[in-house]
Amino acid sequence: MASRKRGRRRVAAIATTLSVMGVLVVQAVLASSASAASDPTVSISLTSPNGGVPDGSNGWFVTGPVDGTVTAHSDAANIASIECGPVSLSNVQNLGTPDASADFSITSDGDVTVTCTATDDADPANTSDPASQEVKLDTVAPTVARNAPGDSCTLNGTNGWCRGTKSAGFTATDATSGLNGTNPFTQSSATEGSAITIGSGTVCDNAGNCSTDAVIAGPFKTDHTNPVLDSGPTLPKKPKQPYILNQTFSPGFGAVVSGHDDLSGINLAQTKCPAITSTVTGTNTKTCTVTDIAGNQITAPLSYVVGYTMDSISPLSNSSFSKGTSIPVSFTLRDANSIANPDGAGSSIAAACHATASINKHVYCASFVTDHFEVSIPTNALKIGKAYTIKLNVFVIEGSAQTSLASASIQKIHIT
Repeated sequence: MASRKRGRRRVAAIATTLSVMGVLVVQAVLASSASAASDPTVSISLTSPNGGVPDGSNGWFVTGPVDGTVTAHSDAANIASIECGPVSLSNVQNLGTPDASADFSITSDGDVTVTCTATDDADPANTSDPASQEVKLDTVAPTVARNAPGDSCTLNGTNGWCRGTKSAGFTATDATSGLNGTNPFTQSSATEGSAITIGSGTVCDNAGNCSTDAVIAGPFKTDHTNPVLDSGPTLPKKPKQPYILNQTFSPGFGAVVSGHDDLSGINLAQTKCPAITSTVTGTNTKTCTVTDIAGNQITAPLSYVVGYTMDSISPLSNSSFSKGTSIPVSFTLRDANSIANPDGAGSSIAAACHATASINKHVYCASFVTDHFEVSIPTNALKIGKAYTIKLNVFVIEGSAQTSLASASIQKIHIT
């Protein structure tokens, strides 16, 4: 009897143990079952164009549409649905199985993020974590327009001409990926012509789409070449030089200059020499100009001499003097108004020995007395019976050259 009791107690003990183990087994199975019924997974892959790799710059597609595939998988149940936004799905396959898929296509330009989830048919249903894929599509090149206020010229000319480099202004817009560059912008041309055009050049967006010379500006007029001097400056042959101090010239008197220009043409009104003036003795220099329509200009120097008249000359020609005496010579310098010593330069002229009388290769300096010049020429070196010429000269030294301001000759001076 005692032995059977012990058996029952052992069985009870085993039963209790099994019962406890049963709970553990159920719990383990439940835990394992919960792990097996995990959420489904979903993934997104791009398939075209270019094998799903962006064919533009900076991650942009420039060829559309952009196609992709969504795949869903469940380890413990079947895929009941696949949902994506903001795209619509097509070609949905194998729902109700552990592996399902669907396609999508992006046809509109923009920067969108495709987000997808998958749900299984477990009870309760399980939904995957979302999967996302950014898709950037820009198939349109920038739009270019003229921006005339942005036009400029490095050197403005006249009559609508540019004498330097011409720049034309443009603006550009790109609604999707944005412009890659400065905006507004300019394009420049140094080409010469009466009707040049300037293209907008190559303008690109950040995706790599480009517009080349989409807009043409112009026509513009550019001329930065100087005209060519053909002749002159040329003064009239009469009156002869030197001109007389304070001389008045007839209307229209002056130098003539001419030139040509093969592009904008010669501006005749601005191709000229300044008026001849006679208020200063010596070499006077003026600047003549040859100008084209655009305002390009070359200059040509004009030089002429202003001097005096010489009168009250003594002795007269055909005079006789005895050998051993002196020949008294005198003369007066006047301006065009017959005023003696008109500029008050007589003393300085004499002091520099710039008023001379020469005979038989001998030169004598004249003195200035009151308002005229005097010089005494000895006759000792002259031969009896021979006639001589006395040459009178008033001059100025300019640089290394001698410029005559007045001159005269006394002919046939006889030595007796």
